[in-house]
Amino acid sequence: MPSSADQPMNTEGVTGDLLLSHLFCTIRPADRYKHPVTASENTANFKALAVKALKCRFLPGAAPACGMVGKGNMIKIDKKEIYRYLGYRRRTPDAEVIRLVDSCVEDLQREVTPRFIYRKYPVESIYTIPASDLMADENLSGDRKPGTVTRRQEEPPVPVLRIAGMEICSKSLARNLRGCENVYLMGATLGLGPDRLIARASVTHMSRAVTLQAAAAAMIESWCDEVNQRIIREAAEEGSYCRPRFSPGYGDFALEFQEDFSQILRLQKEIGVSLTESLLMMPSKSVTAVIGVTREKQGCVLHGCEVCEKAAECAFSRNGD
Repeated sequence: MPSSADQPMNTEGVTGDLLLSHLFCTIRPADRYKHPVTASENTANFKALAVKALKCRFLPGAAPACGMVGKGNMIKIDKKEIYRYLGYRRRTPDAEVIRLVDSCVEDLQREVTPRFIYRKYPVESIYTIPASDLMADENLSGDRKPGTVTRRQEEPPVPVLRIAGMEICSKSLARNLRGCENVYLMGATLGLGPDRLIARASVTHMSRAVTLQAAAAAMIESWCDEVNQRIIREAAEEGSYCRPRFSPGYGDFALEFQEDFSQILRLQKEIGVSLTESLLMMPSKSVTAVIGVTREKQGCVLHGCEVCEKAAECAFSRNGD
């Protein structure tokens, strides 16, 4: 059966503006930089290129799973995680701090609107290229995107993964996904409630704002764990096992791939998450991640510290607690 990219497309009546709006946001990252567009191109050529771009969308995966928890419903949270974010790694906080944490958690539980989406994709190919090939490509605005591929001279090889049309050069991610046949791409958020609480507290009560920040950070991790457990159960029904979740920004997995996650999972439409120009997610208590799926039985550590290369030097790492 032909892929969606090979299906004939009816472009009759589609305006040039609509095609332009789809050109950069739908073209596959691997192809995105192969067709630079300049202002000198005439409308006919540009429309033809836009139509081609529409036929090069990110590769389709399994049907997405989406969900949310109603406002005011409780998220399980380990308060030891909040104390760790506040710097109490091996010390017990005093009674005043404990009361402040309890109060902040109560406020957050009332205001959060947790949502999630995930979708399963094959790991299409795993191969190696010379390390010197990892030269950043330039996009249309002249900015550089780390982790994309440009051919250069020979050096020791570096792993490359191809997932959902993304071509990712990352030793850290390749190590995490070793032996995996499929992956889940996941997005999760607590909604705008925590950001509003933190913003209000920042004006009147800075210590409360800091505590809210720590509590919300622990809460989004707890929410991601709940979504992760759902994925683990789904994989188990198929006789598979999950690897630890791994997010853009971990190790050498470039943060710039947030843009691709956003488009592939349609984060803004499905769970209300958008990206700033600096690739930060809004609402701020939001997470994207890759979760590998393998037939090999192995433990799945849910938390990031256990798989993070910087855990040994991080003041907030749970390793060693």
